[in-house]
Amino acid sequence: MLRVSLHDGGQIQVSSDSPELTQSSDNGQTWVDVIGELMHDHPDLVLRDAAMHPSDPTILYASLAERTAGFPTDALYISSDQGESWEAVEEVGEEYNAGTLHPDLSDGQRIYFQTNWSGQLFRSDSPGDAFALVNDDCYGILYVDPSDGSIYQIFNTESHISRDGGETFNPISHPSGEMQTFAVHPSYAGRLVAGTTEGFFHSYDHGEHWLAIEAPDSPSPGALSIGVDGTLYMLDPSEGIWIGEGFLDVDEQSNSDLPINYELPPAYPNPFNPSLAIPFAVPERARVSLRIYNVLGREVATLINRDVTPGFHTVHWDASNLSSGIYFVNMSSGNKDMVQKVMLLR
Repeated sequence: MLRVSLHDGGQIQVSSDSPELTQSSDNGQTWVDVIGELMHDHPDLVLRDAAMHPSDPTILYASLAERTAGFPTDALYISSDQGESWEAVEEVGEEYNAGTLHPDLSDGQRIYFQTNWSGQLFRSDSPGDAFALVNDDCYGILYVDPSDGSIYQIFNTESHISRDGGETFNPISHPSGEMQTFAVHPSYAGRLVAGTTEGFFHSYDHGEHWLAIEAPDSPSPGALSIGVDGTLYMLDPSEGIWIGEGFLDVDEQSNSDLPINYELPPAYPNPFNPSLAIPFAVPERARVSLRIYNVLGREVATLINRDVTPGFHTVHWDASNLSSGIYFVNMSSGNKDMVQKVMLLR
């Protein structure tokens, strides 16, 4: 498997199903081996997957496997110094846990690790945080929506979605045919593309409804990717790369596909302990500040303070270090200012 990960500031990481993991900090002009020392110390291991942390490119994750009696063992390693040193992540265990990594770009904090054999899903909520088991029955292929953090769980003939950080998955509509390839729009929440045995389909509403789209006939469609401008790219194993027509062009979308107002819907669950999902919506690209205050008016957390793309988003707040009580979620953007009350109940 070849995987390419991009990061702001010209950071690019390329990994393959071999003992190679390279990274560039200058948009691909030069490349550095960032896993050679680990592979030298463990010559029997094979690299299965790798990822940069979504907000800190010096933090790297590598899923390694050793073939023992036909099963992979020895799963996840982490480096906090861009590959200079590595250590095993003990929280995920060691046996039957070779898996895949899924950074959550929606808030730049979370990263998921899904084990391939035991169907476990682990989550780390911020750089340096330990991985915690959030779901022990999580099979299928996962895709994390980079706009709102939703997780899509894809099987051949059924699909599910999680809106609570992987703790629960609920069924959504599945396009006609058996799933062969799948992609999520990088900028607009809930925009999906699926290639099945019956053709190609797209959804504007997190997979609740699917519409057929024109695409090349291919007996075995390859990997799909969606550009930030909505252009669809598909690797056809027999014909090379096919480039679509920008079917998800934002300018051509219905107004109903994007929010028309700044919104701060109710956070959930409320009361909560200790994790809270905070949805919000912006109708245009804007700088958004999302902060938490206590009853004394003191700021206890800054969740977002950056430019945000138009659409529906969700940020997750972990209040593990705070005491029970009333807190206030404040969203501000330009002259818009919204507040809601939430309760941490331990």
